[in-house]
Amino acid sequence: MKHKRDFKELERRRLEGAKLLSRGKSKSEVARELGVARQTVAVWERRLAEGGKEALKRGKLGRPRQIDAEQERELGKALMAGALATKKPLHCASRLFAALIGLPGPACRACGIAGQDSPVA
Repeated sequence: MKHKRDFKELERRRLEGAKLLSRGKSKSEVARELGVARQTVAVWERRLAEGGKEALKRGKLGRPRQIDAEQERELGKALMAGALATKKPLHCASRLFAALIGLPGPACRACGIAGQDSPVA
């Protein structure tokens, strides 16, 4: 079973580390108390110096969006129109679209698409 990260707890630990550092504790003491590597505390200390406590808060996760909300709506409409025009399921329209623009993806008998081995970049 894959271990799930508790991002709120990780952020709380970084902020606790900042508090301990501000009280004059050494990086080694903070690391021992919080159960992290001294180098991790050094990174927290540097981020704290550069951007304050805000720099220790959790940032956005995942890959940055490549299209804006309007483009996403238009793409959804185009995919739905394609699915209706071909009388195939919506997943087929999205796979056909991906194949048209050269993105590799899985095979789909219903779509008539052969699988491609290379992963999406």
